[in-house]
Amino acid sequence: MIRLPRAHETTVSEAPASATIPESVSLLSLLIVSDEESVRDWVRAEAAPIGLRPRAVSSASQALAALDRQAVDLVVADLATPS
Repeated sequence: MIRLPRAHETTVSEAPASATIPESVSLLSLLIVSDEESVRDWVRAEAAPIGLRPRAVSSASQALAALDRQAVDLVVADLATPS
């Protein structure tokens, strides 16, 4: 029998109260692609406080047009989003 040690579980209350976001993260742009408004809103709401610059579109064609206009660093895409 092999016994592995239990992992230390960290709770949110143990996280540093004044965690700083690395400046390199705040320079990253994020393109969110989803046909569901609630998903776009949720990802945008989670991304902005950590310093990402989110932009959301609702279709693959809008995403391609956005990428033609400006390069982005990260893309979060619902692969089932219609064209």
